[in-house]
Amino acid sequence: MDLYQLNLNLLVALDAVLAHDSVSLAAKQLGLTQSAMSNNLNQLRRVFNDPLMVRDGQRMKPTALAKQLRPSLRNVLQDVENLVQSTQNFYPAISTRTFTVGMNDQFVGELFPRLSVYLETYAPKVRINFVSGIYFGSETPFNAGDYEIALGRTSALEPRVKQQLVLSFYPGCIMSLHHPLAKKKNITLTEFLQYDHIGFVSKNFLPPLFVEDILAKLGVSRRIRYGMYSMRSMLHIIASSDSLLSIAPDNKLSEVDKRSLVVKPLPFEVEKANFYIFWHERQEQDLGHKWLRELLINLMQSK
Repeated sequence: MDLYQLNLNLLVALDAVLAHDSVSLAAKQLGLTQSAMSNNLNQLRRVFNDPLMVRDGQRMKPTALAKQLRPSLRNVLQDVENLVQSTQNFYPAISTRTFTVGMNDQFVGELFPRLSVYLETYAPKVRINFVSGIYFGSETPFNAGDYEIALGRTSALEPRVKQQLVLSFYPGCIMSLHHPLAKKKNITLTEFLQYDHIGFVSKNFLPPLFVEDILAKLGVSRRIRYGMYSMRSMLHIIASSDSLLSIAPDNKLSEVDKRSLVVKPLPFEVEKANFYIFWHERQEQDLGHKWLRELLINLMQSK
């Protein structure tokens, strides 16, 4: 099929259907009737010579081809959007754009009060969706549309993902104010190993545990009793137990956390933890993305 014979709006419809695994939700997103979206899906099936979505009980599921198409489809639509937006000015005061940002929930909690005030004042119609994450650098989530900008640590930076250093600080050992070690200025390695620890894990990714590497060189190990992906959940558990959390706390906890937590230096030498802002190179010249990246950097560095 020649490209001029293809209604490009069909690709937008396919992207919405694959994002929701639902014809009705895709129709709602695009402001179409369900019958109009079903008609779009039927046209797409003829274009690709594949069912694309098949019913499985009460749900619709993508076919193998549809799953294969999704990353490329997302890239194509993003490139088209960037092509159009690169020729347009971005005015925060009147913009109605929606951005998706990946960062951990502690950063969201720290940023939100000042970010919300700024947006209400200078960009009242801009919408930001936050998705949870700590380690970034892979191109795949950007291509899949999971997020457009991310703020956190890097695991393995891929070539088309750009980064800029935002913050750098030493990791510490976080514990409850009522912990037996809380009143000590410094803790020893023996004391550090005496208690249970909490480690960060993700259902899709196990990040490098810098503490394990250091302890292995010292010929010792610690007990990781709990593994979880939510920073806020970690802090809640620490506040009500004798477990320890070794992580980069920006050397200062929020005012709420200070009421129940304290940070001690780790009992071994450790390098600074670097936190970056990440974006895909295709959005390098997007004026809206530039605005949001600069805003997030300024808010994080001024906290």
